[in-house]
Amino acid sequence: MDTFHLSNRWLKASFLVGEIALILCLGAFDLWTGPELSFSLFYLLPIYLAVWLLDKWAGMFISIFSGVTWLAADFMAGHTYSHPLIPYWNAAVRLSFFLTTTYLLAQLKKRLEVEERLARTDPLTQVANGKHFYTLSEAEIARARSAGSPLTIVYIDVDDFKGINDRLGHHAGDRLLCLIASTLQRRVRSSDIVARVGGDEFALLLPDTDAEPTQRILSALKNLLVQETERGGWPVTFSIGAVTFVRPPDSVDDMIRDADRLMYVAKSSGKNTVQHEVLRDQSPDKDGMPRGIGVPSDIVD
Repeated sequence: MDTFHLSNRWLKASFLVGEIALILCLGAFDLWTGPELSFSLFYLLPIYLAVWLLDKWAGMFISIFSGVTWLAADFMAGHTYSHPLIPYWNAAVRLSFFLTTTYLLAQLKKRLEVEERLARTDPLTQVANGKHFYTLSEAEIARARSAGSPLTIVYIDVDDFKGINDRLGHHAGDRLLCLIASTLQRRVRSSDIVARVGGDEFALLLPDTDAEPTQRILSALKNLLVQETERGGWPVTFSIGAVTFVRPPDSVDDMIRDADRLMYVAKSSGKNTVQHEVLRDQSPDKDGMPRGIGVPSDIVD
């Protein structure tokens, strides 16, 4: 379940004005019907909307405004009580009920937001996880197909990562993975997608990126990764496979398979290399492989 937020300032202000108008209408209806009918349940609707679409503080404001409105309607109706403090006691009870509801809704919203983030994000590196990468890739393929734009996927494997875990422990390996993820995020554009798709494997999706800019990106990316790991004293290198699709692939599985294949070609050819291929025709050749134009394995100085 996706939570929804109002982000525009004027939209928020308009929403609050509408909430206040709704509560005033409820107060007027409460005044008109008299004490025999209770409308406390209806006051919960604007409180719920304020918490869910804005935040906890908006919910508290609406709760207090609802309690004051109800108390004002009570006084204006001219109700008589056996003790003058009874209406204030009733108002305090109602306000407590409204504020408790606000708190519980805010906690529920927070929990749902955490669950949504965990469902999309790798908990260690805080980049997208494999499942979310797959979902985002489906959307990008559909967009590229509609716009007729190119699409590039990059697959990165950390060479000799197992040795880091064996010699230095898994905590050190986790720190290295976080360093790689943050380095990738710093280098890519806001429209690009970074994901951790395996233990020591990362994927990048570069929308609207043709062959020539891909080669520049790959060169800069590999050099930056090497600089950051050398600065930290990490004895690792990177095998990278990249595929630029002039026409969008038929599916995410096809796209990932092609990039994964090139990554293993880079690893088997001596590691620490980049394999980049441009696919212009998705029909397979006689060996069952997609037809493309290969770029020499090590395109990085």
